[in-house]
Amino acid sequence: RPYMLHPPSWWDEERSRFAKLDDKAREAALAPANALLNSAKPFPVKPTVVDKRKINDGAEVEIPWWSPEDTKTFEANFAAIRTLGEAYQRTLDERYARKAAAMMVEFAGRYAQYPWHGNYEISDQGQAKIAMNNLHESYWLTDLAGAYDLIFDSPSLSTGDKEEIAHEFLVDAARHQTTICSAFTNMTSTRFASAAMCGFLLGDANLVQYAVYGHHGLAISSEVSIS
Repeated sequence: RPYMLHPPSWWDEERSRFAKLDDKAREAALAPANALLNSAKPFPVKPTVVDKRKINDGAEVEIPWWSPEDTKTFEANFAAIRTLGEAYQRTLDERYARKAAAMMVEFAGRYAQYPWHGNYEISDQGQAKIAMNNLHESYWLTDLAGAYDLIFDSPSLSTGDKEEIAHEFLVDAARHQTTICSAFTNMTSTRFASAAMCGFLLGDANLVQYAVYGHHGLAISSEVSIS
């Protein structure tokens, strides 16, 4: 690894290419990651907006929601983790991995405490914790899984860190993507694909098995809902 965003051989070639750059070019390429070493904002602690929506039984309830500023912080921090992970793979400099690891651990702890919500007629449980619905959340989940893969083998991640990230965030988020089943559509395939990626990343055979071969899993949905 890493193998999600690119195969391992691609990163070997990229490190070789990067090493041949002159000092000025390397400095410019690493500038975004260097700027993040001391500047990333903390993840939001809890939603700061309340939105009134109807759930399936017709009752009107108050749904916790994120402010536009909160959403910008999520987007910026998710992008930062990937930028730091890519810098780590190009240089194997643990400073980048340590920062990305700290952000992943912080987010995992926060994610476990975030409430569920939805953006239209919703179930009592809700659809997502961060995005507007479970489909959009699966996009972020897929992207974060790929970013996390970039630092997964770094010594900056302890066994405890990996367990916290897995159990407080990735496993819960991935399993939720497989619990809300709709018709066979590209949306279903996208959600189950994000769950499968998390399973492969964590070496969770049960999660992979269900995401690929379970009801609405990729094995069948790819045949009937992906053109």
